Amino acid sequence: MEADQISKCHESDDGNKNKGSSNDNIFTNNCNLEDTTALEDETEVEETLNSQNKDDGSQTEGDKDGNTSSKHSSLKDDMNAYILRASEKGRYDIVEKLLERDPKLLNATDADNYTPLHRSVYSGHVEIVKLLLSKNAKVDASTIDGWQPLHCACHWSQIDIAFLLLQNGADINAQTNGGLTPLHLAAATSCKSILEMLLMNRYLNWNLKNAANENPCQVSKCSSKNFYLFEITEDRINLLK
Repeated sequence: MEADQISKCHESDDGNKNKGSSNDNIFTNNCNLEDTTALEDETEVEETLNSQNKDDGSQTEGDKDGNTSSKHSSLKDDMNAYILRASEKGRYDIVEKLLERDPKLLNATDADNYTPLHRSVYSGHVEIVKLLLSKNAKVDASTIDGWQPLHCACHWSQIDIAFLLLQNGADINAQTNGGLTPLHLAAATSCKSILEMLLMNRYLNWNLKNAANENPCQVSKCSSKNFYLFEITEDRINLLK
């Protein structure tokens, strides 16, 4: 069974909201300590950027032995880790600073192929999402399970962000490896507003089925109190025929 499959009233994947690889544990995971470590976070980023600036354009005997190449690789890993964690933790200032230094960090990925956009989306950081989208972050970037940012937004009921993603070209009918569409995920939640927004979209295909052979309507019927929204939408469609 696929990791993100919803079957028979049970949801088996959470969209990895609490993601974070061991390599990117550079900011505190404890929200109570976040304020006290903010300065340390910025200092560490500054030190990494300064280190990279010193290495740029310089060549030593170590370059000939490949030591500098290894060091650059380590710095790149650090930078990727910084922007991923900063995006998840809502550190707009750090995300902005890192992108100014290296625009390629826009589509950095972790071990599961989550990007800064994925992380800011599921964490609900609208301003960071806007920043990343303004820099042309990939709205169709997929994790190893096939989750795009819109899947994360719908699973975690981030309606404002879901709207932004759709405005910026996100595919409302995109399916994960387990066949889940954003509508499947929204249908399994208790959030009425995000379900209404999707159902009103003219490009929506609400008959796509997941790996358990269920369409979003069937998922909602057994897992959400908002099933009636599908009935109302179906009635409206029938009237237009």
